Amino acid sequence: MTGVEAFESIVEALKNQRRKSPKTPPTLLTMPWGMAYDLIKLGRAELGDLADQLMIEGITVLETKGFRGFKVVLDWKNQYGDVMAT
Repeated sequence: MTGVEAFESIVEALKNQRRKSPKTPPTLLTMPWGMAYDLIKLGRAELGDLADQLMIEGITVLETKGFRGFKVVLDWKNQYGDVMAT
């Protein structure tokens, strides 16, 4: 999976959750750990300072810093799969 595909999966999960609950915006992303690694492929232009932190600290930085304003929980049981937005 490319970084762009990973990002598009996240956007699609957010859109789907928004359709299901239009009055309650999603605040949490549950993301397979393999997809988190794929996000690193995007780089600094797309991720800003988060790209540097991902390269230095690894994907667990997503759980501490979040992603684009959303809290993140990494799914350590699944390398790939669907992103869940809640």
